[in-house]
Amino acid sequence: MKSVLLRKVLPIVGGITALLLLPRVSSLLGPEVPSAPTLVPTTSAPSTQAGPRTSPPPLPEGFPSMLRPPPQMTAAPGGPQPISTRYGLTYDIPADWTNDYRSIAGWSNKDDRASFGAIGHFGEGYCSENDGAQLAMSGAAGSRDLDLLAVASKEIRAVEWIFDDDAGTLPTVEYAEPVWFEVAGRPSVRLSAHITDIPQISECDPESARFDIVATPGYATAETMVLMVEVHQGIDGTYDADVADEIIATLRPT
Repeated sequence: MKSVLLRKVLPIVGGITALLLLPRVSSLLGPEVPSAPTLVPTTSAPSTQAGPRTSPPPLPEGFPSMLRPPPQMTAAPGGPQPISTRYGLTYDIPADWTNDYRSIAGWSNKDDRASFGAIGHFGEGYCSENDGAQLAMSGAAGSRDLDLLAVASKEIRAVEWIFDDDAGTLPTVEYAEPVWFEVAGRPSVRLSAHITDIPQISECDPESARFDIVATPGYATAETMVLMVEVHQGIDGTYDADVADEIIATLRPT
């Protein structure tokens, strides 16, 4: 894959910290997100009823916008670390993750690019073959599209090229059905993908991975915020994929 976890490389750039993300080895509290339903094998993207797209209008008058995320919030020693985003929402990462809230990271190849800010990551340095390899990452992005399911569906499909080998070998991707829930009383949707049969480009590549996308209404900068959580599996020291549930359950207005 290409990420902070490893493969197609997009550098992490930020005010204070710069991370190198490798291709694949690279949150008023809302209600807890229910566990993702049983994954159904498919090579198709999650279905959506979205119609033709047009250029989004300007942000509504008075809708706030930020160039940078708010200052880092103080976390209790040993407790979850809050990361505030430019979109008026905050999420928490575990205490032993690295908080790179001012950084940007993601994946890219000659045709595609997926980038996120408000980064959290875990497991850097686990693989000697690549200093930038990591085991897990979270981040936020914005969209002007108000169709939450269409936004989430577009973002989740990135796994099909993030975890390929640039030579036509594709991973097996199982998509879960959409899970609708609320963040501070506003409708939100979560899509999950389980990736297996990942082409092994280096010893840093995971056996499998979990990739979660949440689309929820934003309060600033963009009408829709996307929260991404990626967790590599089958590697000693990695987190259980359920850490995504814990992170997503903390998503709340800043």
